[in-house]
Amino acid sequence: MKKRKIVVLAVLLLATGLICLYAGGQGEKTKSAEVTEISFTVWGEDSEMEGFRTLLDKFHQANPSIKVQIEQLPHPKYQELIDTRVAGNQAPDVFRINYGHMGRYIKDKVPLEVTSRIANTDLKG
Repeated sequence: MKKRKIVVLAVLLLATGLICLYAGGQGEKTKSAEVTEISFTVWGEDSEMEGFRTLLDKFHQANPSIKVQIEQLPHPKYQELIDTRVAGNQAPDVFRINYGHMGRYIKDKVPLEVTSRIANTDLKG
């Protein structure tokens, strides 16, 4: 059980980091309020989703000009749904993946290289 809590915490921290990194220059700006909107797709049990929402609430408080829309997909079909969206050029801005799938996403150049964007942000974690 302790190992599961550590894994859940690691996933939550990773997701928050990805949101922060991605928000450095991507997303969709609305013209009226200049708010950047980012889609964030995950799978998770109720406790994990509660953790994601808690982190996002804190992130929104610290960064009011960035709105992260979280979408929960069912775990059994998650990878298939993400693969379909990626193939159709409809991938969410940020999405949770199992590390076992990372290699093929990198090979297919799915992730955005954000290293140069990190230094140009004033985001608060």
